[in-house]
Amino acid sequence: MSHSFPNAEDPAHDWQMSKDYLQDCTRHILQNRMFTDCQFKVQAKSSPMQFFEAHRLILTIASPVFEKMFYGIMAEKNQPIVVEDIEPEVFKALLEYIYTGDINLESSDYYYELYYAAKKYMLPFLQKKCIIVIQENINTTNACKGYEFAELFEESSLMEYCLEVISRRTENVLSEANLKDIKLNTIITILDQDCLNVRSEMTLFNAVTICAKNNNKDKDTKPLNERGKHQSLLREALQKIRFLIMTPKEFAEGPALSDLLTKFEKFDILMNISSPASTVAMPSGFSTSTTSRKMYNDCWGRGYYNRY
Repeated sequence: MSHSFPNAEDPAHDWQMSKDYLQDCTRHILQNRMFTDCQFKVQAKSSPMQFFEAHRLILTIASPVFEKMFYGIMAEKNQPIVVEDIEPEVFKALLEYIYTGDINLESSDYYYELYYAAKKYMLPFLQKKCIIVIQENINTTNACKGYEFAELFEESSLMEYCLEVISRRTENVLSEANLKDIKLNTIITILDQDCLNVRSEMTLFNAVTICAKNNNKDKDTKPLNERGKHQSLLREALQKIRFLIMTPKEFAEGPALSDLLTKFEKFDILMNISSPASTVAMPSGFSTSTTSRKMYNDCWGRGYYNRY
């Protein structure tokens, strides 16, 4: 890598004189690749490879990870430094934040990955900024995805916010298009909520069915332990469905036609729906609740639809 130095005889040599703040200077040397002494080769699976030049000292000041990378016992000797788990556009945004304090990303979806990059390089202030943007952009389309992200990185406030959106707009959130790649664990968490805005428990049963189908793709190629875990989670989800608040017609036209329940379970459930005084017991572990879930406004007050 060649080092770039300004020409002392160039009239633009005194470029620092036109800058009001130190960050204006660091922005200038980043954009013009001046005095650079390290290089990153960034290539995620979905994007073409890009190279980025930077300054060891500036990165070290910003991050203890970069400090160990450049000046620690196991200092990185190779040039360029290879980065394979971050998209080039996101890595560029990471550098720009370190040098300027600004974040420039075209899509709010990139903030999930920028958060990951900030966590990887131990930049807590950037993590906080990413969480703010992610939360501001949570809606019915991505609430489940946002919840899973927050759970993975133990961001409790974002988890709570996503569950709030899910509880308020449950019917929209649990549409088939929004459940692509959503885990059964997330559906189980939703089923644990007593306050959900659903017209019928069938909405929740359909969500379980969709996720079971999505999670069951390529099941024959999955290890036995993963298949076993999937079945265990599916059973747990089904046991949280409040079948007893369904009408006989709803059950007959929905769950009774599904292959998620055995014929014995279908019979036992239908007997209990049709006749509350039935001596037939519900299948072991299944919900015996006959209470409909509360509408969200009954739990937390009225007027919330104005916000979403």
